[in-house]
Amino acid sequence: METILLIVLLLLVGVVLYLLIRLDTKVQDLQEEEEVDDDQAELVQRIEEMDQLLRQLDPEPARQALLQLERSVALLEESRAAAPVQYGAELPRVAEVRAMVEAFLRQRGCDAVHILNPEAELDVETVEVRIEAQRAGQVLKGTLRVSGTEVRETHLDSSFSLFP
Repeated sequence: METILLIVLLLLVGVVLYLLIRLDTKVQDLQEEEEVDDDQAELVQRIEEMDQLLRQLDPEPARQALLQLERSVALLEESRAAAPVQYGAELPRVAEVRAMVEAFLRQRGCDAVHILNPEAELDVETVEVRIEAQRAGQVLKGTLRVSGTEVRETHLDSSFSLFP
């Protein structure tokens, strides 16, 4: 009978050890989950801090700087289109015609102005100037009649009007 009691006691000790091992495994799993939860909570807190930081940043100064830069570029382009100043002498007719045509087109929102006439054709009082320019991403082609110091007549076609 003592042997049976000893066997039962050993079985009970084995069951208790098994349950303790399972309990220890469960405790370790719970600790790992708790660490993950802590990491998640820390991440959530960091995200909230970054969100607050982003809300504090004001994009308005950057917008103002960009607008000022655009205005400066536009002024620079206008000044490039103006006729060069020569003190004590008149401009050659070719330079005068080029400056008038470029200034006229830039005032109407064109950029990348190309005069297609050879320079010899521009050295007369009244001339029909063939041009290519871009306005709002569209290619414009056409002619401008320059007489004296004025652009008298224009005929410009945008690239989309060339197709049906």
